[in-house]
Amino acid sequence: MLSWVLNGMLPLVLWDVFGSRCYTEMSGNPGGERTVRELWMTFLLASSTFFTNLQHDVDWGQVSQWFTGAVTQVEEQVAVGLSSLDQLLVSGHLGNTVFGNGVGSLQQAVNHVQRVLDQQVGQSYHIGNLPQVAREKPVQIANGISIASGDSSVPSSVVKSSSVLILKISIPTIQHTTGMEPKDAKIVLFSSRTTYGAALEKAGIPKQEIPNIVAETGGITVGNDVWIPLYALQSRADLANVLTHELTHVTFNQYGIGNALPTWINEGTAWTAGMSAEGQVNKNQEQLMFAAYNQDLQAAVDSGQLLPLTADEQQILGASYNVEWEDFLAVRQLMNTHGLQEYHSFLQHVKGAGASQSFQTSFHVSLKSFQNEFDAGLANGSF
Repeated sequence: MLSWVLNGMLPLVLWDVFGSRCYTEMSGNPGGERTVRELWMTFLLASSTFFTNLQHDVDWGQVSQWFTGAVTQVEEQVAVGLSSLDQLLVSGHLGNTVFGNGVGSLQQAVNHVQRVLDQQVGQSYHIGNLPQVAREKPVQIANGISIASGDSSVPSSVVKSSSVLILKISIPTIQHTTGMEPKDAKIVLFSSRTTYGAALEKAGIPKQEIPNIVAETGGITVGNDVWIPLYALQSRADLANVLTHELTHVTFNQYGIGNALPTWINEGTAWTAGMSAEGQVNKNQEQLMFAAYNQDLQAAVDSGQLLPLTADEQQILGASYNVEWEDFLAVRQLMNTHGLQEYHSFLQHVKGAGASQSFQTSFHVSLKSFQNEFDAGLANGSF
């Protein structure tokens, strides 16, 4: 069902084409603005028609609640974004920069669904472990970490280049971010929706749900196992981000603190490591992500839709912005204020002392007080 979202929103996938044509038409072409307007109205009509049909055609009773929430989240955010950009265009204030920022923000709406759903698959279907699916002998990297192809169409060169990313970027970045060393992870890469879907079915995902997950998720991590569909990634920087992000979760699981950490710290730390890895491959792409997510967060503040760090799963799925970006900002604030060594110390003592006590000892403030103060700061635009 969620695959209909991306298919119905095909213009979002083609934003680069739209943006290029619009910029060309708007610079020096007397008739350019009319052309842009026509293109924009075509997009508005297509989006409106799609969501109307979606409401009529989907049997919501057969759709998992978390998927339903994700569809609603996309619909609301895209509707707000389209309305805002259309008003600017009508008023004549839609310049190149504003248009580009708006396009990026809408594109993030789709990306956000993928990132959120990635973290829900294993939990939602109560998957205890992932089965063996590697087609060839895994490439051993370091510390018991291995990577392999999940089907014969994943080139050996991609497996090798991914192993280099893990060795040279992911492992050092996670060590720097957490003070912990990732180990014993098994990573499997898939080339297509068909092979990834077959693996998900083998893992125990209900067959009727597999098309949705295959279309909308960027991977799945359960325990020490990571599955990554390559077709969901657009660049080497994206791959570095995903590999590092997921290996951070594996690291916490290995050290026995994955379930002990508050969700915002777990996700925020994984985001911190992943974004750092992405920046090491493509700094410009990292900066664009920062700008887009901060813009979405500001819109949530302005509209009174900001959620607290402690928001539950259902609230996150229904949010109009990427709530996990708050997690990243909160972790970054802790690191900047107290230093990496203290952050490492906090993580290292969670297993023995618990998250709340370790937080108090390391940062000299209670976990609850920090959460409240951080939420208040975001609400005042401090990020």
